Amino acid sequence: MNCSDFYKTERVQDLQTKAMRRFLDMLIKEYGGLPANAAADFQTGYRKGFMAECKKKKKEDKQKNSKPKSKTRRR
Repeated sequence: MNCSDFYKTERVQDLQTKAMRRFLDMLIKEYGGLPANAAADFQTGYRKGFMAECKKKKKEDKQKNSKPKSKTRRR
């Protein structure tokens, strides 16, 4: 499954919603209100961070699963 499809899954969307609620609640408690576009900015940042982590993880997994190169020389 690629990162875009994984991002669209219900589980990831639920995690994003919970994180956004905590973030917005923190802003309300700290500043007494919400700045303009707070929710949209959070969603954009969450998606960018999620995609970066997903791609990094896939790259690491790919390197782990690849065959190690032989250290002996062939003639």
